[in-house]
Formats: sequence, structure tokens, C-alpha cells
Amino acid sequence: MEDAALVSTAAVAVVATLVAAGLFARALAGLFPRLAAAPAGDRNAALDGLRGFLAVSVVCHHFFIWMGLTRFGTGWTPPAFRPFNHLGLGAVVLFFMITGYVFAPWIARGDIASWPRLTLRRLFRLQPLVVLSVGLVGALALARGGAPGPGDGRALMIWLSCWSEPGLFGIPDAGRINAHVLWSLKFEWLFTLLLLPLCALAARALRGRAPGWLGPLAMLLLISGLRVVLASDGAAGPILLFAPPFLIGMIAHEALAREFFRRRFAGRWGPTVAALALAFAIFRAPTPFPPLQMALYALFFCCVASRRDWPLLTGPGAQALGAWSYPIYLLHGIGLSLLFVEGGGLAALPTGAALALLPALACLAVAAAALAHALIEWPADGFGRKLAARGLAPRVRPQPAAP
Repeated sequence: MEDAALVSTAAVAVVATLVAAGLFARALAGLFPRLAAAPAGDRNAALDGLRGFLAVSVVCHHFFIWMGLTRFGTGWTPPAFRPFNHLGLGAVVLFFMITGYVFAPWIARGDIASWPRLTLRRLFRLQPLVVLSVGLVGALALARGGAPGPGDGRALMIWLSCWSEPGLFGIPDAGRINAHVLWSLKFEWLFTLLLLPLCALAARALRGRAPGWLGPLAMLLLISGLRVVLASDGAAGPILLFAPPFLIGMIAHEALAREFFRRRFAGRWGPTVAALALAFAIFRAPTPFPPLQMALYALFFCCVASRRDWPLLTGPGAQALGAWSYPIYLLHGIGLSLLFVEGGGLAALPTGAALALLPALACLAVAAAALAHALIEWPADGFGRKLAARGLAPRVRPQPAAP
């Protein structure tokens, strides 16, 4: 199959996967409404729906990486076709923007005294599924011939901290088992433990002296400058790449709280502008990190967040996917690893037939995520809220849960 034909087939498979996942989630939530329970609070339905489709796009991204690894000998590398790489990295950048947007009201209040309570809730929101994911990875590594060693206790702690995914039980590339997804959780925790309190302190210091968006904007400009100066510093590079989306989410919330900006982003041309901005970003560069691409992603994000009447994002299927987005993201890689390593029959299929399986595989990931959400994520989140409300940290008004 020629490259152009292969890309076209894969693109059709991505669209079919997003549609199938949305329809399947709608049907599943209709049959079992409790599976789609979402955290309470004043939520932006459009961003909830966007988050669900972003999680499914990450499934597609890692499917293509596995296809390249097992069929074309490309190794564990991003897809060569630029938009397919954005299915992963671009989705994570938008996840980070959503996190910044969600926490912007707390930052604007400068209520630093409630930070321990917020962090406790975040711990119960994120870590239970991390424990499940790491446990499944460890079990699969052992099933594949691994054996416990003297350094595995430390390696497990590193995995659970989400800092990195070193070799486990003698399997040097154990991170492939979950598609290396824990790396983004590291930046979520850096945001919670460092950037969040710093921005809240800046908001408190600027209160009455400057608008609320000035603090995040100043940090964004500072980080952008440091990125230019330290471009060759591999240690600082990742932090300088992934801090801006959080700050952009905060600035977007502050901007859209003002009628002047909200009306312009939410105008009748908003959907067209959003689509063009995203299309230009994903075709123009292989990653979302160049300044122009990040600005285009910010424009897309503001257009989506400014209005809550997006039919594709606010319908029941998209909302169910949004409720299950975190377990979809965290657990799908394990299913793909089982398919491509133990599922030897896939290698015998023609490439087009293998791509045709992608929508069904995504639906299986959605079903598993719905179960994990109902049994682990939702109860743990509720327990964390109750625990924090019992005086372990100062009480504040309830806020929307982070993605």
C-alpha cells in the first residue's frame, strides 16, 4: 500500500474511532447511568466533552505507534505523519490547558490556606487508578517472564510517583506496557505542588493592584524567555515545554470571564476559527510546542471554552466519554500491549484490516474505563472529598474536579 493510501486509511480509521467511541459511550451510559457519574460542581460541559475525545485520540496515537513498531520496524517513535503525532502530544497539551482553566478560580482567590485540602483531594482523584495501572503493568511483566529483583521496590515507588517508568521485574522496556502514559501525571503533580501555590501567591500579591491574568501572563513570558536561554538544557527542557499550557488555561479563564473576550470567541465564526486553528497547528509542525503552534492551540481552546452549546461536545455520548477520560487515558495502553504482544493474530492481518479494528478496540477501552471509573475512580474521589471536609485542611467552596 502506498504511503498516501495508508495515511488516508488511517485518517478514516481515526474519524470512525471517534464517532464509534461517542456512540458506544452514549449507549453504555444510557444502559448504566451510574457508570457515567461525574464530579459535582459548575462544570464547562464543552471542555468535559473535549476531554473525552482527547482521551480517545490518545488511544489512536498509541495504536499507530504499536503498528509502526510491530509492522514497519520504526521502533517506539512518534508517527511520521504530523497530525497523528498531535493525536498524542496535542491531546496532552489540551489536557493541561483544561487543568489550568479548572483551577483558575481557586488561583484568582489566592486562597493558599486551602491548598493542603485541594492537594489531598487531588491525591484521591489521581492516584488510585495509578496504583491499578502500575499493578497491572507489574502483573503483565511477571507473566511475560520477568522476576522480582533487588531494585524493583525502588522502581515501583518511582512508577507510583509518576516521575518515570524504569525497568521493572527484569523487563527494561516495561513502560511500553502502559504506553508510557504516566509521564503526563508527573507534570500534573508539578502543577499541583509548585505552579498552583505560586500562582495563588502571585494573585494575592497583585490583588487590587493589577488584573488577575497578569500573574499567569508574567510567568508565561518568563518561562518562554527561559526556554530560549536554556533551549539546550535537557533537564529543564520538559518543564519549560509543559508549563505554558497550564498557564494558558488560567489566562483563558480570566479572559473568558470578561464579556468583551467571551463574545468574540463565542461568535458565530467561533467553530470555523477553532477548526482552522487546530488544522493549521497539526499540519504545520510535528509537535504543539513551537510558539505559533501553541498560540493556535490556545486559540482553539478559547473558542471551545467560550461556549457551551457545541452539539458534538455537550451531547450525552461526549459527556460520558468526559467522565471516563482519565481511566481511558491511563489504562488503554495495557490493552494495546496485550493485543500487539500476546495477540499474535493481528500480525497476520492486512494493514487495512488491522486499522479497521481500531474503532472496536477503542470501544473496549471505553467499556473498561467505565468500569474502572465506577468501581475505583468515582468512589475514591468521593472519599477524598469527604476526608478533606473533615477538617484535615481548611474548608473552601466546592470546585470542579480536575481532569
